[in-house]
Amino acid sequence: MKISLGIVGLPNVGKSTFFNALAETGEALVANYPFCTIEPNRGLFSKEDELLIKLAKTASSKKILPAVAEIVDIAGIVRNAYKGQGLGNQFLAYIREVDLIILILRDFNDPLVSHSEAQLNPLNDLEIILLELIFADLETLKKALERASERAKSYDRETVFKKDLLSRLRVGLEQGRLILNQDLQEEEKALLKSYNFLTAKPFVCLVNTDEKELPRKQKLNFSDFLDSYLSTHNQREFLLRNISSGESFIYFSGKLLAEIKRLPEEEQQQFLAEFKIPKIKPLIWQRLFNKLSLMTFFTLNENEARAHLAPVEITAWQAAAYVHSDFQKKFLSAEVISAKDFLALGGWQGARTQGGTRKEGKDYLLKNEEVILFHTRS
Repeated sequence: MKISLGIVGLPNVGKSTFFNALAETGEALVANYPFCTIEPNRGLFSKEDELLIKLAKTASSKKILPAVAEIVDIAGIVRNAYKGQGLGNQFLAYIREVDLIILILRDFNDPLVSHSEAQLNPLNDLEIILLELIFADLETLKKALERASERAKSYDRETVFKKDLLSRLRVGLEQGRLILNQDLQEEEKALLKSYNFLTAKPFVCLVNTDEKELPRKQKLNFSDFLDSYLSTHNQREFLLRNISSGESFIYFSGKLLAEIKRLPEEEQQQFLAEFKIPKIKPLIWQRLFNKLSLMTFFTLNENEARAHLAPVEITAWQAAAYVHSDFQKKFLSAEVISAKDFLALGGWQGARTQGGTRKEGKDYLLKNEEVILFHTRS
């Protein structure tokens, strides 16, 4: 399953620094001027998975292939981007491609690094970004409604339903409510997928702060974050309408991440332990799984041990296609065991001898961290 994360923020907030800290392939230019990133930088980052390593050892696998996601460093957004300011529509098009938006907010003072806004206030950054996404979706909705209204003259039930849905979304957006936070049924969500609305995408907020403030701010949730900065009543209302007060933000120091990245692997671990800095990758993976409702399943053989990303409540038949399209076409059954039992019983042979595996059909709903062997027709 291909998953893509897009890094979004105002210019000079630390997006490229964060990208370089996370990405294991690809490197972004870091410079003190707006739009040093024009074409998006793309890289991959893998999930650190101790369970997969143990499974590989038990299965005597030659290679270990962890779950991987793509991360995209997108050019800085500015006010009126939806009207074409900055990189405008080009920037917004790149956001449409990703599954999860990572919003980077600036909370560090550095006279050598310019800021696109007159005042340094991460609440302003957050408001600007969310409003630009709303304005862009309103533009998309305007065109979509024009087409839907014309087609609705035929009184086709589905077309009329779509027109009414789009009209309701427009009202919500005009009231400052992201599509993500509007009350939609599953049928309506499915209907909207083809539009790829920006405010329908889940997002995670990260705050790039001064290194000295990091230990204290790591414990703050969104309510604490709101209380830490000057804000107007309308600004607070808008942000609380779209972000839960208990939502946890991820605080990091871009400066520290850049320094850690330059160290050898062993020294990186010592540095993190000494200064009590949590690893950033596990935090991002944790949010990714939560926001996108993902799970992991494993396939194991003597050649490779592989972790696969999949949506929760996926069937065995659907999961087969994540491994190989032929497995789905020729599906007979899935041999299933929990990763915990696989380790406890010493691998496939021990599990089968002791009755630890189960044969399941194509409608079986996978559980998180199960090991699967697909049986197919020859």
